[in-house]
This record gives sequence, structure tokens and C-alpha cells, in this order.
Amino acid sequence: MADSSDYAVAFNTEFDAPLVNQLLGEQRWLCAMRDFDWNYPNINAYGGYKLTDLALWLGIGVSTVLLFEVVD
Repeated sequence: MADSSDYAVAFNTEFDAPLVNQLLGEQRWLCAMRDFDWNYPNINAYGGYKLTDLALWLGIGVSTVLLFEVVD
């Protein structure tokens, strides 16, 4: 599937691209955080934002899972 696609898309390609490129070969990337204009008003000092913040701002529900260690 990766060979037949024009681009790979990730929310933060700086994080995802190195691993995916290692597993699937070099891909051409689009970064949903930096290459798309979502009109999101709260860009942080690094030029980005959290995916969950964007989803909530767009009215998309987000559920979270808390992971914890069970201690006997």
C-alpha cells in the first residue's frame, strides 16, 4: 500500500517519519500539523499544537485511556 500512495500523512511527521521510513522505505510526507491550515488559534512556541487540542477545537470528541500499573 505504501508503494502505491503519493504521500504518507501523519499529524507530526518529525516524530513518525523516521520509524515509518525505516520500516517501509523512504516516503514523501505531508504533516497535518504544519502543512495544513486548520485555522487553529493556539499555536505554541514550537509552531505546533497537540492533536487532541485540535480535535476538541473542531468539535471532535476525544476519549482517553489511563494506563496504570496494578500493585498487589
